[in-house]
Amino acid sequence: MRLVIRADATAQMGTGHLMRCLALGQAWKDRGGEVSVITKCSNQGLLEKINQEDFNLHYFEPLTSEADIEFTGKLVHSHPGSWVALDSPFFDSLYQKSLKEAGCNIISIDDMARLPHYWADIIINQNLHGEDMSYSCEPYTRVLAGTDYVILRRQFLCFRGIPKQIFDKAERILVMMGGSDPENITGRILSALSNSEISGLNFTVVAGAANTYIEEIKAIIGERNMNARLIQDAPNVPELMGWADMAITSGGTTVWELAFMGVPSIVITTAPIEEYLVSGLQKKGLFWTAGWFAPERLVPVLLSVMNDGMARNEMSLKARSLVDGFGCERILKTIFKES
Repeated sequence: MRLVIRADATAQMGTGHLMRCLALGQAWKDRGGEVSVITKCSNQGLLEKINQEDFNLHYFEPLTSEADIEFTGKLVHSHPGSWVALDSPFFDSLYQKSLKEAGCNIISIDDMARLPHYWADIIINQNLHGEDMSYSCEPYTRVLAGTDYVILRRQFLCFRGIPKQIFDKAERILVMMGGSDPENITGRILSALSNSEISGLNFTVVAGAANTYIEEIKAIIGERNMNARLIQDAPNVPELMGWADMAITSGGTTVWELAFMGVPSIVITTAPIEEYLVSGLQKKGLFWTAGWFAPERLVPVLLSVMNDGMARNEMSLKARSLVDGFGCERILKTIFKES
């Protein structure tokens, strides 16, 4: 059976939509299925990740929604019994309905319940706030909501069950602000911390494949003489998370990877859509939220948390209890109607 992924990634949208679909594709392939990816993402680093998985890649720049639907529908029809996974804020109710009427089985990965109606067979909202959202959908639709359905890449799963060591003082700080970081929050964080009275920290800065501010970030690190290394499109993200005593991150899909790895984190809101995810974190008391980026909020939170080993240990244990790494298995069991 084939999974057809229809997802995009841009500097403004970020890379999370495409990356979590690729993680679902990995799990699908591990069960013996085949995977095709339809995308208009043009970032060579991300396209290479697709090719490395040996997925069937279709780069397609649709001029209209109708052309998009026609192309996707034809590919699904060429593989009877296939499923199509949609992950983008631009796939509306009409898009879903048109694919459903064409006979497609649909998975909609949707963080916001933003559409007036859903025609998908399965809706996935892997976030804590997903448990509180109401989706207008068909009687046959299954809604899979909450962190039981967090979609993780294969490379993380070998760390399942490995305890996270928490020290009295956090000195190794991982900074990860998503795949694109269009406002260069990464650079602004480094500037704020270098201007503060915080000292003795060792930073690893991970910039995503679509980040266009690499030279600016390098300049900040060099000019401020920071104890920091910069890695773009890191191939070993789980290992870097394992290295870190704590992290500073944005309110995107990276939060759930950090939770699985048990890394205590400060979460900064960088886009309106992230307010939904952050609201769920606040409700469950997971991680420390610093709101929209502002040095006067970030620095005091970091100072407090880095010196409180007990609080970080409690947060690490809570995070790992919420994200156990079996999300993809639960999703596939639902798709294949397994008990």
